Amino acid sequence: MSRPVIGLSVIVAVDPGGTVTDTAPTPADAYTGRRLPRPTPTLDDVTVLIDPPQWPGPRGLMWSHLVSDASLDELHAFADRLGVPGRAFDRDHYDVPETVHAFAVSLGAQAVSSRELLQRLIAAGLRRRKLPARAVK
Repeated sequence: MSRPVIGLSVIVAVDPGGTVTDTAPTPADAYTGRRLPRPTPTLDDVTVLIDPPQWPGPRGLMWSHLVSDASLDELHAFADRLGVPGRAFDRDHYDVPETVHAFAVSLGAQAVSSRELLQRLIAAGLRRRKLPARAVK
């Protein structure tokens, strides 16, 4: 049985005999600063979309939107596999930092423009607009 050891740029496994095995580099977890093990993709027919990281946000990072044009259940399952916390969900999408973009694509998210992401979200009937401030009580 091997035990994981976190290196500076990769996660390695060290078996009881002392043999070190490198694993694929993983993205930094923008939410905790830890490096995460790469999960094995299990959702074959996902239709999760991600736009380019072009929206300024917390911690000086640029942020992307992660959506599904199939269902919110699919979106939540994908976000969970990606390691995105529930607090990043906003009505119909997750806000994800630039540090997660490539990892999302490697797990099967389709990189599209912001315009296409919005068009497909609306066409799927999953767009949830903000209520005007005066309508909120």
